[in-house]
Amino acid sequence: MPSQAPTEGVDPRTVFKVKAKTRLKLEQRGLQFLGDTADWRYFVIPDDALASKFLTELDQYVAGTGPNVLRQFFGNIEGIERYGPSDRAGPGLPTGDFSGVALVDVLLWASSDDI
Repeated sequence: MPSQAPTEGVDPRTVFKVKAKTRLKLEQRGLQFLGDTADWRYFVIPDDALASKFLTELDQYVAGTGPNVLRQFFGNIEGIERYGPSDRAGPGLPTGDFSGVALVDVLLWASSDDI
């Protein structure tokens, strides 16, 4: 079970998936927890300032010029991807035009928007 509460007001354009070898201390890199799955895939959302800092740290890690703490964090990451349309539709969901009835499981993220 996740130990942190989901973040409110999520903009899906700023969500990233992180596949890690172990649990990560996301808050140390300025990332906010959204949820995780059984295969250690985290959904994280940095704000603009933290996104810039995170990308700079990632560049330092890749170049081998960052501090040891970056190796400890990024060394446990197998991949980082943007959260996209394929993540929003699970297996078994009809594709294309559909006029029938289907039972679906829906995951909603809280939003601070009034719409």
